[in-house]
Amino acid sequence: MNHTSVITNCQNCGNILTNNYCSNCGEKKFDNHELTVKHFFSETLESFFHFDNRFFRSLKLLITKPGQLSLNFAEGRRVSFMKPLQLFLVLNICLFFAPENPFSLPLYNYITYKPFTTFGAKEVIADKINKSKISLKEYSIQFDEKIKSASKEFIFIYIPFYAFVFFLLFFFKKRSLAEHIVFACHFMSAYILLTILNTFLLDLPFYYFSKLNYSQVFDNIDTLCLQVVLLFYLFIAIRNFYKTSIVWSLISAASVSLTFILILQYYRMFLFYKIVHLG
Repeated sequence: MNHTSVITNCQNCGNILTNNYCSNCGEKKFDNHELTVKHFFSETLESFFHFDNRFFRSLKLLITKPGQLSLNFAEGRRVSFMKPLQLFLVLNICLFFAPENPFSLPLYNYITYKPFTTFGAKEVIADKINKSKISLKEYSIQFDEKIKSASKEFIFIYIPFYAFVFFLLFFFKKRSLAEHIVFACHFMSAYILLTILNTFLLDLPFYYFSKLNYSQVFDNIDTLCLQVVLLFYLFIAIRNFYKTSIVWSLISAASVSLTFILILQYYRMFLFYKIVHLG
């Protein structure tokens, strides 16, 4: 008796399927039974918890073993963790829901506190309001909305910038540019995570109990503490990933962490002038 096998083609690329997944594009074999409400919610929950596990597993390794997440990715151990840029994006979203965001300051900060007033931000805004014929309150609302959007767009420039910095610092290690980008992604992810933790563990409790709106002294101490933590974190991460000497690791970590706040201030002023002059 003759048996005729049914030839099934991939719905995505048209390639002949020999098993449940296409050998050409990886698309799963289509099944009408998947078009049910039960399957839809089951698949959604599975995807969510798979994402959830990889996300928290990545966060744990990012904090407890600096540099190991980058090393795992470079050596091919990737399936259990989020991809570097994906982790950065998720943490970036979390940051913009946090009460404080170092990349997106309100207009009030620019026209009230140093170092922004030193750069003439107050005078620039006064001139802008005078020409626009609107009140400071109205322009503040416009500015604050725009800077939230702009900071999300331009925060990505940190990754190629620091990838180039790490390339210069560790060119003798002969790592590819992609590996430096991976390390830069994880460095920025760690900074964002430390910023979020700092906000909830230090900033909010201090201002809640002190009843102050702002304290220059506390802000300076807070910034210094964050720099020290960042330096210590980078030192360990560099040692683990680049396998450099203690001296060079310390010099590199100090160079990056001590200049990070300075670069952040220039980034803030860049956003300020971009919004004021270009909208």
